[in-house]
Amino acid sequence: MISGVVGAGVANVTTALLLGATYDGSVKHCVINYALVAAGVGLHTVPEASPVDQRGGWVPLAVVIAVLQVSLWLVMNAAGVSLVWSALYGHAFAGTGGRGRPLRLALLSAGALGLVYYAVTFPPVTTVAHLLAALMGAGWFCGWRSIEGRKLSA
Repeated sequence: MISGVVGAGVANVTTALLLGATYDGSVKHCVINYALVAAGVGLHTVPEASPVDQRGGWVPLAVVIAVLQVSLWLVMNAAGVSLVWSALYGHAFAGTGGRGRPLRLALLSAGALGLVYYAVTFPPVTTVAHLLAALMGAGWFCGWRSIEGRKLSA
């Protein structure tokens, strides 16, 4: 009896993970969102897009927000990775205020277009989630810089 319950739970978790990661099987949303995640990572790793002093702290942010995203898949039947790219873009924008080289500006523009697209085509709760994730990314950047500043001055 217990193994049947555990087996059903594992199947439910597996299904939730699969549906969450694939936007319930939507190729369009997978392409858009995983491209935005890749561009968000590029903002932090490609030298032409990322100032050296702005790279710190983005990996822990990405891990924390990814865990949050997966938790939402499991608890709320949410789908996608948009919180991840929203947080990465918030972090990157906080680091430069939108200033930078052409590649950086192009990648930041892609994130802005992603926010606008989903604001227009999805329910308002999606926009709120994206904006909160972007604010979390920006706050993470500011907090990380503050901690790094204290370490350097100590």
